Amino acid sequence: MNVDGDGFLTEQADQRAESAIQPHLAVFERLNEILALIRAFIKAHSVPVQESETDHQRIIALVLATRILEISEAGILIMRKGMTNESMTMLRVFLDAYFVFGNVCTNPGFVKEYFQTDLRARLKLMNVSQQHSSTLFASARAYADQEKDNLKSTVDSEGAKAFKSEEYAKNIGCSEIYDSLYRLTSPSLHTTPRSLEKYTQEDDAGNITDLVDGPQPGDIGQHAYDFAHFLINVLGGLRDVFGETDSENQDELKDKLNASVNKIS
Repeated sequence: MNVDGDGFLTEQADQRAESAIQPHLAVFERLNEILALIRAFIKAHSVPVQESETDHQRIIALVLATRILEISEAGILIMRKGMTNESMTMLRVFLDAYFVFGNVCTNPGFVKEYFQTDLRARLKLMNVSQQHSSTLFASARAYADQEKDNLKSTVDSEGAKAFKSEEYAKNIGCSEIYDSLYRLTSPSLHTTPRSLEKYTQEDDAGNITDLVDGPQPGDIGQHAYDFAHFLINVLGGLRDVFGETDSENQDELKDKLNASVNKIS
C-alpha cells in the first residue's frame, strides 16, 4: 500500500502543515486577537458575592468562557498541524460548549437546569453499572446499590433533564447552525464512514490506491474563521451578562475578520 506522508510529528510534516495554513495566516491573526480580548475580559471581571441568580449566571459564564478558550486554543494547535479531521472534531466540541454558554448568557435560570443534567448523567451511569457483572463495574455497582434510589428521587423531585445540545441550540436561535455545521462536524467525532475520506486516494474505479498520513489543507481556513466568528459572539455574551454591551465593537471585529478572508479570496 502506498502511503503519502509520515504522520504529523516530523520535520517534513511541519513544512507541509506550514504550507497548508500559510494562505490563512490573516484569519489566524484575527482569531488570536479575539481570544486575547476574551481572556482580558475574564481577568478584568470577578463575582465576589455569588448568591443571587444573576451572580450565578455571571460566574458560570466566566467559567464556561475559560473552557471555550481552552477548546479554541486546542483547535488552533490542531489546525496549525494540518490535522483537518481533528480540526472538525474540535469545532464540534466547541459548538457544544457554545450552545451551553449562549443559554447561560440569555437565561439566568438555565444555570440550575444545566447543573442538574449531571444528576441525570450519574443516574444513567448507575443504571448501566447494574447491567454488568464484571469486576470493572464492581465499585460502581456497590455505590449504585446504596445511592441509586436516593439519586432517582432527587432527579424526579427536581425535574432534572438530560443534557441536550439540540435543545440548547434551539433555545438561542441556533437551530440552523445545529442542523448544518454541528451535524457536518460530527462524522470526525464518531468516525463515521464519511470521516475516512480524508485518509484515502482512489483510482477511477473507486478502489483505494493510497493512504494519506499527514497534514492536508482541507477546510482549515474555514474552520479558523468559524472559531473566530463564534468567539466574537462569546465576547458579546460576556459583555451582555455584565451589562457592558458594545455592539459597535463586535461589528468592527466581524468586519476585520471578514476583511482577513477577503485578502486570500
